[in-house]
Amino acid sequence: LAMRRSGDRVSDEVQSCIEVFLSVTKSVKDETEKDKSVTTGFLLTVAKSLPNGTIARDLWVMTPEGKNLKKILTDISRGPEVENFGDGQIKLVVATKSVIDVYPFDVDTLTLGNPTKVTIP
Repeated sequence: LAMRRSGDRVSDEVQSCIEVFLSVTKSVKDETEKDKSVTTGFLLTVAKSLPNGTIARDLWVMTPEGKNLKKILTDISRGPEVENFGDGQIKLVVATKSVIDVYPFDVDTLTLGNPTKVTIP
């Protein structure tokens, strides 16, 4: 995943902005059998200011052409950490004060699997 940080405001009414913008890519073979990188979508961490002065964050996915935008995680304390594994596998790691959730992420469908929960002692 390639990361770009952005301060683009999503909406002035709710004081929200895109904090982190990640390109989701996968490697495919072209007609000459060479590997090339293809963008399958984007991950966006959107933060919004709440009336009580706190900040709430949600994680969204968007298709490359921008036609489909879907919220996949709500009320996260910060953007997820992205871990790359062999064969194009990606895991999103979301930590709170007491639990770490590790979600498998499908780069083709831009969906999350069920998390593995790790309790922080």
